[in-house]
Amino acid sequence: YKSVLKNMENLNYIRMSKITRTDLQAILNDFWDRPNLCRKICGLMHQIFRSAAFDGVIEKDISQGLKRPKLPKTNRRAVLKRRK
Repeated sequence: YKSVLKNMENLNYIRMSKITRTDLQAILNDFWDRPNLCRKICGLMHQIFRSAAFDGVIEKDISQGLKRPKLPKTNRRAVLKRRK
Protein backbone atom coordinates (compact mmCIF):
# COMPACT_ATOMS: atom_id res chain seq x y z
CA TYR A 1 0.00 0.00 0.00
CA LYS A 2 2.79 2.44 0.82
CA SER A 3 4.18 2.44 -2.72
CA VAL A 4 0.73 3.13 -4.20
CA LEU A 5 -0.13 5.74 -1.55
CA LYS A 6 3.09 7.55 -2.41
CA ASN A 7 1.54 8.37 -5.81
CA MET A 8 -1.37 10.10 -4.08
CA GLU A 9 0.79 12.46 -1.96
CA ASN A 10 -0.66 15.64 -3.46
CA LEU A 11 -3.91 14.90 -1.57
CA ASN A 12 -2.18 14.74 1.82
CA TYR A 13 -3.16 18.17 3.11
CA ILE A 14 -6.68 18.38 1.66
CA ARG A 15 -9.64 17.49 3.87
CA MET A 16 -11.30 14.33 2.61
CA SER A 17 -14.63 16.14 2.26
CA LYS A 18 -12.97 18.73 -0.04
CA ILE A 19 -11.42 16.20 -2.47
CA THR A 20 -13.29 16.06 -5.78
CA ARG A 21 -13.59 13.42 -8.47
CA THR A 22 -11.50 15.75 -10.68
CA ASP A 23 -8.63 15.57 -8.16
CA LEU A 24 -8.72 11.78 -8.26
CA GLN A 25 -8.91 11.68 -12.05
CA ALA A 26 -5.92 14.06 -12.29
CA ILE A 27 -3.82 11.55 -10.34
CA LEU A 28 -4.84 8.75 -12.69
CA ASN A 29 -4.11 10.96 -15.71
CA ASP A 30 -0.56 11.55 -14.42
CA PHE A 31 0.09 7.81 -14.65
CA TRP A 32 -2.02 7.11 -17.78
CA ASP A 33 0.96 5.58 -19.61
CA ARG A 34 1.28 2.94 -16.84
CA PRO A 35 -2.05 1.04 -16.90
CA ASN A 36 -1.14 -1.50 -14.20
CA LEU A 37 -0.20 1.25 -11.76
CA CYS A 38 -3.43 3.09 -12.62
CA ARG A 39 -5.37 -0.07 -11.82
CA LYS A 40 -3.69 -0.33 -8.41
CA ILE A 41 -4.20 3.37 -7.61
CA CYS A 42 -7.84 3.23 -8.70
CA GLY A 43 -8.45 0.13 -6.58
CA LEU A 44 -6.95 1.81 -3.54
CA MET A 45 -9.04 4.93 -4.15
CA HIS A 46 -12.18 2.78 -4.29
CA GLN A 47 -11.26 1.09 -1.00
CA ILE A 48 -10.51 4.36 0.79
CA PHE A 49 -13.54 6.34 -0.37
CA ARG A 50 -16.00 3.44 -0.10
CA SER A 51 -14.91 2.89 3.49
CA ALA A 52 -15.07 6.63 4.29
CA ALA A 53 -18.60 6.87 2.86
CA PHE A 54 -19.68 3.78 4.81
CA ASP A 55 -18.27 5.25 8.04
CA GLY A 56 -19.97 8.60 7.41
CA VAL A 57 -16.76 10.60 7.03
CA ILE A 58 -17.87 11.77 3.58
CA GLU A 59 -21.32 12.06 2.08
CA LYS A 60 -20.80 9.82 -0.95
CA ASP A 61 -18.14 7.70 -2.63
CA ILE A 62 -16.54 10.00 -5.24
CA SER A 63 -14.29 7.29 -6.65
CA GLN A 64 -17.14 5.83 -8.71
CA GLY A 65 -16.97 6.59 -12.43
CA LEU A 66 -13.25 7.26 -12.69
CA LYS A 67 -11.74 6.56 -16.12
CA ARG A 68 -8.60 4.50 -16.38
CA PRO A 69 -6.57 3.25 -19.34
CA LYS A 70 -7.28 -0.08 -20.92
CA LEU A 71 -4.83 -2.82 -20.05
CA PRO A 72 -2.91 -4.15 -23.04
CA LYS A 73 -4.12 -7.50 -24.28
CA THR A 74 -1.80 -10.41 -23.67
CA ASN A 75 -1.01 -12.97 -26.33
CA ARG A 76 -1.49 -16.09 -24.28
CA ARG A 77 -2.27 -19.37 -25.93
CA ALA A 78 -4.66 -21.88 -24.53
CA VAL A 79 -3.06 -24.78 -22.72
CA LEU A 80 -3.99 -28.04 -24.41
CA LYS A 81 -4.29 -31.30 -22.51
CA ARG A 82 -2.08 -34.07 -23.69
CA ARG A 83 -3.65 -37.30 -24.75
CA LYS A 84 -2.37 -40.45 -23.10
